[in-house]
Amino acid sequence: MKVLKYTIPAILFLAFLFSIRAAGRGGEVQSLRILVEGFRTSRGQAAVSLYRTPGGFPDDPKKAFQKQLIPIQGKRANCRFKNLSPGIYAVSVLHDENRNNRMDKTFWGFPKEGFGVSRNPKIRFSKPPFEECSFRYTTGTLQLKIKMQYL
Repeated sequence: MKVLKYTIPAILFLAFLFSIRAAGRGGEVQSLRILVEGFRTSRGQAAVSLYRTPGGFPDDPKKAFQKQLIPIQGKRANCRFKNLSPGIYAVSVLHDENRNNRMDKTFWGFPKEGFGVSRNPKIRFSKPPFEECSFRYTTGTLQLKIKMQYL
């Protein structure tokens, strides 16, 4: 009986430790890390939006799957989206220099603030389509680098 008295708590304690370790690995493994470079100034914030569908991409963060406001340090910003399911995603970034939570535009509708999208396509005279900016996320940690653009 004395053996059971000490064995059961020891087994429960080890099971608890293994469950903590596995949970820590799970949150760490399923993530998307994004490095955004090329901000013209460190003023303001980076609004990073993650989309799963073309609806709203790239400029309607209300339709984004997830979003984050990130400080800009040394003309760079880093963010991480955790616990993602496998699938197709696209990312858009706004350099919200005046922190008004929207893209400021000129009278003609051209962006006054910087922007960037995943896969860094060449921007022409219209918004880049979701299909041109999308990527497949499977498992583990995926790292993306996005370069800011200014018109």
